[in-house]
Amino acid sequence: MCLEREDFTQTVPPGERNADIPLANGGMTVVHLLVHLQVADFPVHQARVTHARIAMPTLGFSHYNLRAPRPLLESLRSFYCEVVGLTVGHRPPFASFGYWLYAGDRDVLHLSEAASDEGRSAQAIGTFDHAAFACEGRDDYEQRLARRGVAYQLARVPATRQVQLFFKDPAGNGVELNFSDED
Repeated sequence: MCLEREDFTQTVPPGERNADIPLANGGMTVVHLLVHLQVADFPVHQARVTHARIAMPTLGFSHYNLRAPRPLLESLRSFYCEVVGLTVGHRPPFASFGYWLYAGDRDVLHLSEAASDEGRSAQAIGTFDHAAFACEGRDDYEQRLARRGVAYQLARVPATRQVQLFFKDPAGNGVELNFSDED
């Protein structure tokens, strides 16, 4: 959790027990609620508290989205299903064409058709390097890559038994397959 902390002295009006105490930077105090709960039956006139402005908590990774013209979109769907092992699953009826690809019961990759007037490059650009997938059966994956003529690099994570395979998808996006041990 990302926190910003600072000490301050805050005056609380007499009789106020659960007043929100806004901060100059737009945050709200956290610890002041504990102060008010501890002295719920007594008016608090002044309290020295430490507050923390809490960023909205991130619960986990949801998915990533690739947008491309229809022919490239079809190549990406085939690649991620046949090589990476994802499956096409339920996708809400959006106005644009596309696919949701699943790893188990989770949609992890959304493929969306780019409109013809979108100014998108068909090749990966920018700071994005790769998406990583947790996998089993490294030998099978290496055979799949070889059959499809996909060049890859094998790496071992230092101080662990983890093995990684790195390669590019048809649009040039980096893909990493993680294996928990030498399997």
